[in-house]
Amino acid sequence: MGAVTRPVPVDSTVKVEMRWGRTHGEAKVTGQGRFLLVDVSNLGNHRCRLLNLREDGTVEELASSFGKFCDLCDQYYI
Repeated sequence: MGAVTRPVPVDSTVKVEMRWGRTHGEAKVTGQGRFLLVDVSNLGNHRCRLLNLREDGTVEELASSFGKFCDLCDQYYI
């Protein structure tokens, strides 16, 4: 099993489009609002971030969590 990086919409105004690129999967995040960027390493360590996508396309980090057990995943993903 390999590492996983996946955007997960938190607000209903955010849309995530997953597709296969030339060598790996790609994701396109559109809309505005909050989404969770789930980043899990091969060892199971989380480096997840809660991000806010603004209307002008800029991204702002609201919170982050590091370690084996992730508070952000517990709250927004699972």
